[in-house]
Amino acid sequence: MQIVDFPDYTKYKFDGFGEEGPVRCIFFCEFHPTAGPIISCAEPENYICKELFDSISVYIITKAELQRSTITVTLPDHKILGFPIRIDDKKYARNAFLFNLCFICDSNTRTVHYEPVVTKLSDYLTAMEFENSFYLKKIKL
Repeated sequence: MQIVDFPDYTKYKFDGFGEEGPVRCIFFCEFHPTAGPIISCAEPENYICKELFDSISVYIITKAELQRSTITVTLPDHKILGFPIRIDDKKYARNAFLFNLCFICDSNTRTVHYEPVVTKLSDYLTAMEFENSFYLKKIKL
């Protein structure tokens, strides 16, 4: 019988077993009717480059099967957590408004504790859109 030294396994980071760490960036992205997926707002700005966003946007602005579910995209340097939303209504171009509010953390950061936050913020933005049409008002400015 071989005894395995358990602490040696703690060197390896697996999703859900990583270290707690800060949110490095928060960004709001949407599917623009003519430009496609874009980042509308980010803090700090330009934290994620356009080329990187373009390469992963299919996982951020998702198809119907993944909408209203927590998604995590793990990259070599970053982990992106989001909760994609689709609001169907004829008042929008293409009859729908697709968006996602995302958090970016380091790739070895444990993000499961941020899931309820990103979900709640996405639900809050959805309610704001239903009640006040904040997105449509922004477009008309």
